[in-house]
Amino acid sequence: MDNANKGREFIGKVKRSVFFVAECVQIALAVLIFLGIILKLVTSLGAEVGALTSLNTSSFKHFLEYMIDMVIGVELIHLLCHPNLDNVIDILLVALTREVVLAEIAPVGVFLLILSIAALFAIRKFMFIEKLDSHELEFEDGPFKKHSHKKDSSENKSEE
Repeated sequence: MDNANKGREFIGKVKRSVFFVAECVQIALAVLIFLGIILKLVTSLGAEVGALTSLNTSSFKHFLEYMIDMVIGVELIHLLCHPNLDNVIDILLVALTREVVLAEIAPVGVFLLILSIAALFAIRKFMFIEKLDSHELEFEDGPFKKHSHKKDSSENKSEE
């Protein structure tokens, strides 16, 4: 039995290490995306706003595409930092809405996009169980403990 416990401990350490590296890579990607968004905003926002002064429909459409792309990028950062089903649905809703508003597609395509958006709302309303998605990985002896929003009973007693 002692070898079995050592094996489980070793596997637990490997899992924690892999999880830690994956989270570091995820955060690094979020930072790179954030820097890319900031760089893109700084370098071309003036030109985008300047194009709006022409009161041209195509320039306004281009400005909307640009800004919605920035929103999708920010949602992607949010998803990378806090991965859960709710954030996935949010980014899909923004991307689908962008296509409905800005894309020049056939009416059948618009109808299918609207059905997709309705399906995402239905998933969020009827199939999404927040309790299953709100917990983090829990390791018994590792640095990643389950975070609870409830206070300990000892904290509750000290506040009374």
